[in-house]
Amino acid sequence: MLPQKELNPSDGSLFETDGDRVVLHEGSGEKAGMNLQDRIAELEARNLYLQSLVVELLDKNEQLRRKVTKEKTGADPLSQ
Repeated sequence: MLPQKELNPSDGSLFETDGDRVVLHEGSGEKAGMNLQDRIAELEARNLYLQSLVVELLDKNEQLRRKVTKEKTGADPLSQ
């Protein structure tokens, strides 16, 4: 499952870099503030999506680890 395109953090239309700093593009203050709030909401949604992927991967890893352990020992590791 891929993230939605509008959640792509590489959108350079709102920010530019100035050396090591990230600078908000000039524009109408209210519009830039709205864009910044929208961007924050998008990044929070993407963060939540990525966190859910991590949880899925950890669960799958645990399942595979238990399966391999069970195959190696020939017994259920939780029954001991």
